[in-house]
Parts: sequence; C-alpha cells; structure tokens
Amino acid sequence: MDQIDNGFVRVSSGGFMRNGKPYYIRGANYWYGMNMGALLGGDRSRLETELDQLKTMGCNNLRIMAGSEGPNDQKQLFRMQPSLMTSPGNYNESVFQGLDYLLDAMGKRDMTAVVTLSNFWHWSGGFSQYVAWVTNTIPPYPTRDPETWGVFTQYTSQFYNNDTIRHLSNDLFKAHIRVVQGRQNVFNGKVYRNDPVIMSWQIANEAQAAPKFWYDDVAKFIKQGTKHQLVSSGIESKLDYTDFLNAHSSSFIDYCTCHLWVENWGIYKADDPASLKSALVYATDYINTRAGWAADVGKPMVLEEYATLVKQYKGFVGSNFWSYSGIGRSTDLPNNYSMVWIGDPPHEPRGWYSVYDQDTTVNVIQQHYMALKDLELKGLGT
Repeated sequence: MDQIDNGFVRVSSGGFMRNGKPYYIRGANYWYGMNMGALLGGDRSRLETELDQLKTMGCNNLRIMAGSEGPNDQKQLFRMQPSLMTSPGNYNESVFQGLDYLLDAMGKRDMTAVVTLSNFWHWSGGFSQYVAWVTNTIPPYPTRDPETWGVFTQYTSQFYNNDTIRHLSNDLFKAHIRVVQGRQNVFNGKVYRNDPVIMSWQIANEAQAAPKFWYDDVAKFIKQGTKHQLVSSGIESKLDYTDFLNAHSSSFIDYCTCHLWVENWGIYKADDPASLKSALVYATDYINTRAGWAADVGKPMVLEEYATLVKQYKGFVGSNFWSYSGIGRSTDLPNNYSMVWIGDPPHEPRGWYSVYDQDTTVNVIQQHYMALKDLELKGLGT
C-alpha cells in the first residue's frame, strides 16, 4: 500500500478496516458543519468546541453535507443558507472554506467523514434545485399538508426519471462532484480526493426509488474521480428489497446504508406511550431485515440516521445518530441568513431530534459508542 493510502477506510471481509485494524462507525450527523466553519454565517469557535465534545463522547465519524444548492434569498427560508453553489458552477468561497476548515479540524481529531454530495429533500436545495435550474421552474416545496410531499417527490424524481432532462440535470451534478473531489483544502493543502479524512463519497441523502442504472452511472463516475475513498448511496432502505438492490447491488457501491425513523413513519406516536413497545418491535425487525439484505449483497451495513436505539445490531458495522446540536439551542436567535444552526434542518421544528451537549441522551450515545469500541477492539462483527 503506497503512502497516500495510509488512513483510508477500506472494506474487508464484510467490515471496515483502517490502518490495518477493524473500524466501526461511532458516528453523528453534523450536516451543517460546513456552514459552521464558514466566516459568513458560521462560528468556528463553536465548531471547535462541538468537535471536541463529540471526540470526548467517543465519536469517530461525521456525516456531513458537501452540497447545498440555490440562490440566497428570503423566499426559501426552509433551506440551508448561505448555500455552497448559488447557481450552476458558481460557488460561495466562504462556504467552501468552511468545508475546508471542518475537514481539517476533523483530521486533527482523527475523525473520518461521510461526505454527502446532494439531497433528495429540499432543506439543502438538492435535486429539486437541479431540476428547477434545467427546467426554469420553481420547485413545489412541501408544507405541513401531507399531500404536498407527494407532489414534491414527483417533481424531484424527474432528476433521474425524466428522460428529457435527466442528462442535463445530472451533468450539472457531475460537474459539482468533480469540483468537490478536486478541491484543494486552503488550510492543509490536501486535495479532497487524496484526503483520508474522507471515508466515503455519498451520492445523496435519501434518494427515493431511483433506478438501478442511475446508481450505477453516478457511483461509477464518483469512483473514477478517486482511487482511495469509498462510495455509498445514502438511501433509507425503507421502501422494499428491490429498491435496496437497485442502490446496493452496484459494483461501484462499497457498503450499504439504512435509516430508521419510527416517529416520522407513523410507527411511534409521542402522545401514545403504548406505541413505544410496538415501535421497538418494528425497529428490531427492521434492523434484522436490513442486515439480512446487506448479507445478500455481501457488503457492510451502516445505520446512518436514527433517533431510536435498539439492542440488536447484528450485521451492522456502525451507526450515526441524528443529529448533534452541541452548544446550540432551539431558542437561539437566527443569524444574518435567518438560520439557527442546530441538528434539525430548517424545514423541521427546532429541537425535534436535536441532541444538545447537556442532554442525558449524550450518556446513552456514549454507552453505545463504548459497545462499538469494544467490538472494534475484539475484531468482532456486531
């Protein structure tokens, strides 16, 4: 293995290896990290504090965004602002340097990153913004009315389902991928595609029922841009087995992902304590089923979004809880870009799934990390 490979995460025998040792993901979602590292609208002192807190907890991996799209205006309050890419090919250097700062700071703490390149959902701009750019339309952003989500999903799915615009929208996306992979970090001089801090390039957050040919095409394109880093899909693995295989049977996808949201999916109801028992049964069955699916394709599985801990994680090689807010609070005043940077994206109620530094949940997560660390030291599968 040449020198540039040192520190890169690899897949081996159904698990992850790093520096010749088993590597388990003891992770968190920290999607707003690049904005926190930016001089415009960010707070580097807070970022340093929260990374230290996560490191102390035992965290070794962060799932972060490296794609936010769209103009910075007050008409789209439910989206990350300032965005990284304000229009096709035009980047906000302050936000890009925020991503540089985040990755450099993670490297100093021996953390790795899952770098998510875009989003099916609107809170970062995402695929709907690409569709809007190539069709010169305005995305039908969803509201609290459940029916609006179906309309939005249909609109956004044009990104990979509409033969008329698919090549145009994906050409813009691929251009973005190459820009990010070829970015040279202004703080340490490392080119992203050669930086072992980046464990994985993730196609997008929660693509919905995307076709297999699309996963193959984009994952292959990402692989062509890096010799050292992994590629992942970022899907929930919620829909069905076919959707799972469409995303994960590709030879260019290195490991499997799943997300677990018992409240969002209507299994658990906060006003019905009795639903907790059935939710835990559902969660355990869900975990076991997805572990079986991952075994079918012979790849590791990571639970990369969850807000419910269950005791059974056999077949998994790590997890990322959703989502760390650190010293931020839901009562914080919005910044100059109308943003309150906590774990809940701009379109969701503040504090819904946020984990703050003083929460008792931190102790629960820390115990979970310790259990994963024990497995790592023993070299055992979960």
